[in-house]
Amino acid sequence: MTACLSGAPGAAWLAAFALAFTGCMSARRAVAEGTAPAAPQTVAVYALSRGKGVPPATREAFGKARELLEQLAREKRAVRVETSRIGLEGETRVCAEFEDARTARETIERLRGLARDVELLNVVEEPCRGRD
Repeated sequence: MTACLSGAPGAAWLAAFALAFTGCMSARRAVAEGTAPAAPQTVAVYALSRGKGVPPATREAFGKARELLEQLAREKRAVRVETSRIGLEGETRVCAEFEDARTARETIERLRGLARDVELLNVVEEPCRGRD
């Protein structure tokens, strides 16, 4: 086997394998120890347009999504909810941050349900902008 790994290509392959293996092992170790990376705890919902403004069905579903996130903030289940205009034709983004991973996961699923089959309404697991 040494002959197969000799020279620069063999060394590169061996180094890549070692990095991949150790990365994999550390991820497995984290899961086993209960220290796996936390699930996303932020979500953004986008109401977009195609040059003619935000469609009525998108606007309606976005309003429901925003109301859900604002209700969670009033209940202290969302740490932060931010709404911002992102375009000239009514495009809007609302972002929410949660302390509890379970609440985040459940909310993301509810939002995806609201967005299902609604054109130009996107639910994205991403950080809120301007985070301190």
